[in-house]
Amino acid sequence: MIKNKITISILLLAMLTGMALIPAVSAQTEDNYSVTAEEAFKHANANMISFIAADAPGFENWTGASVDPKPVELYDINGQKLFYQFSVYKEKN
Repeated sequence: MIKNKITISILLLAMLTGMALIPAVSAQTEDNYSVTAEEAFKHANANMISFIAADAPGFENWTGASVDPKPVELYDINGQKLFYQFSVYKEKN
């Protein structure tokens, strides 16, 4: 009976130790997770084309529109870049 209690205690201790160490070992830091303005511009163009092609509500008359390649960069209070805001223009015919 005492041998079973010791075995269970050792097993429980090993499991708790493993649970404490696994997150620390597998944690990774990501230093460069920002997106460049050029990459964001590609995504903005692709999304606009996708919305127009899918006849999304509100995009019915946007054929011929273009995304301005110079975005407004928006930052948080710590000076970290949050996102790019692109303007979309359409000339009136």
